[in-house]
Amino acid sequence: MRYYRCRAGGNCRGTQVRADEIEQRVLRWLQSPRRTQMESEAGFVFAAFEPIWTVLLPATIRSLVHQLVWEVRWNARSNRFVVMLDEIAMLQYAEELR
Repeated sequence: MRYYRCRAGGNCRGTQVRADEIEQRVLRWLQSPRRTQMESEAGFVFAAFEPIWTVLLPATIRSLVHQLVWEVRWNARSNRFVVMLDEIAMLQYAEELR
């Protein structure tokens, strides 16, 4: 089993989360994010991807997640995470999709 460990100092030292758990949570977030909290380019890109997530191959999904997600910040105490998107990738996809 794979795990992600906290890389920040202070509050999260020594905590870890199962890799498959956080990866699935991030993927679900990508498949249905709160568009009202996104910049226009990201909202446009996710709206374009929304109808095709279910038909993509697992390798394609992993590649997209790798391209679109810059960082995931996980809070062990609240069991919540924040996804930091790759702004350059968002701009490039938005430009290609328009």
